[in-house]
Amino acid sequence: MMPKHESISSDRMILSEKYVSSLLLFLFNNEDEDVHTVDLKGISSYYQAIVKKAEELRDIGLIHIEEQSKPFYKKTFRLTDDGERVAEKLNEAESILREILG
Repeated sequence: MMPKHESISSDRMILSEKYVSSLLLFLFNNEDEDVHTVDLKGISSYYQAIVKKAEELRDIGLIHIEEQSKPFYKKTFRLTDDGERVAEKLNEAESILREILG
């Protein structure tokens, strides 16, 4: 059984929140590359909101954020194993929708 995270209520629809699905799919589709803060602008030009959402997803165990201060400050984002499981299902759903829409 997965640990319950205090910051998330069980009745919250996490995937329907702004940027969540886009962020998970972006990291899933770029899993072979280092994804940095600047890359998140590919999701939205308001990338500060994306970074905040990524931090929330980190807090519930879906995203790992590595911070590095040398030689310059940067953040690298990647999915955790749980995040990859969720993103894989989202990707499957997206594929089904594309197939339906032709």
